[in-house]
Amino acid sequence: MTTSHGQQARLEVIPHGECLKLLDEGRVGRIGGVWDDEPHIVPVNYRWDGAGVICRLDPGLTLRALADRVVVFEIDGFDPRARTGWSVIVRGHAVEAEAPPDALAEPVPWAPGAREHRVRIEAVSVSGRRVARPHPLDDQWWRMSASS
Repeated sequence: MTTSHGQQARLEVIPHGECLKLLDEGRVGRIGGVWDDEPHIVPVNYRWDGAGVICRLDPGLTLRALADRVVVFEIDGFDPRARTGWSVIVRGHAVEAEAPPDALAEPVPWAPGAREHRVRIEAVSVSGRRVARPHPLDDQWWRMSASS
């Protein structure tokens, strides 16, 4: 892919170890799945426990819909000025989980409510991709194109 000012962008595979590091550092992601014959995506706070994603949910529809299903979980990051970004996807099976013995491993929900039920996505696969550029974008080019 070549941008209008000639700089080559490329799509790269993120190495597995780097995907795990990004999952470990992150705290917000999205769970996606199909229930009631409809696709759903739910934003959640999470923790990566080394082999799966743990999140806390309220006891409502989302928890019942996710339990014992195949789901995907995604985190990402981006820089809109540089037009770069990355995404890590975990595919796995969602099961109800116990509270982790280590309080630091407990995800802390941002949303209001009790959120005392835990779901663990047991990772079957972890993969990642990034849009990269060999050099940062020229800010001069951005100012010129924004004024056009």
